Amino acid sequence: FDKIINLKIEDISFKLFIRKNNIQGHSVYCPMSENKNIYEISIITCLKSIIKKREKIIFADLGSFVGYYAIYLAKLFKDKNKVYAFESNEDYCDDISKSMQINNLKNIKIFKEILSDKIEEQIYYREFSVNKDVFEKEEFKLDKYYHDLKRFGKVKKSKTLDSLLENEATKPNILKVDVHGAEGKIFGGANSLLKNNIEAILLELHTESFIKKFSEGYNRSEIVKNLINNNFSCYLISPFRELDNTGQDEVYLKNFKKLKWKEISTLNLDDLLFGRDKDLFILCLKDNIDINSLDCF
Repeated sequence: FDKIINLKIEDISFKLFIRKNNIQGHSVYCPMSENKNIYEISIITCLKSIIKKREKIIFADLGSFVGYYAIYLAKLFKDKNKVYAFESNEDYCDDISKSMQINNLKNIKIFKEILSDKIEEQIYYREFSVNKDVFEKEEFKLDKYYHDLKRFGKVKKSKTLDSLLENEATKPNILKVDVHGAEGKIFGGANSLLKNNIEAILLELHTESFIKKFSEGYNRSEIVKNLINNNFSCYLISPFRELDNTGQDEVYLKNFKKLKWKEISTLNLDDLLFGRDKDLFILCLKDNIDINSLDCF
């Protein structure tokens, strides 16, 4: 059923609209309201530390889903700073719009777009989209997402992040990226933005199997190397998922246990990724942000 969920992260209260049958949305955000948990507390903690160090933040939420980050940041900024929300699912975009109305927010711009490294036809359903040519390959027909995409999927042409933001007067300098394996293609279409505008990226790097499906032609190592080549210092952050929905969140915030980091270089990249076949939190910082200056570490 449709539900408005009341959330609070420290002193910032906000509401999210979750539509009926959005099982993932209900399962993730209802426990936050009921048990005072904070979803992705590691990313939230890093994000707050970065914000303290910057005078002007323009935030972009890539893979916005129902707008958890976009709504939270807009409330944190008191609706004064521009926030961009990118989401391919039109229903979820409508949900973000409803949450904006509920929270009386006006400074979030929603992009109902599939992001890629070029214009191409993609088939999308819910939070997943795949290149049409990949979808038609015999090996993809064995994939667990194939039948849902075939039955419910819609065809839409993708766009690049650079092209969508080219004419925006204010461009983002902080990215949160959670795009279910499409991160390779998305960064491939954002070279100008990465070079000239972005100062920090909070990246959920997905497994090789997800990247192979949803970022054909890319892999984990190439994605991180691309960011390093764009003059980002990249760090593997821990713990990540281990803190989610465990009931530790309020204790964590009160006692402020420090997060740990390990710098990633082209020399140790393969060794650091080896055996870590799970979603990872990678923090990427330009030279003007020193990781040792962030109070979450």
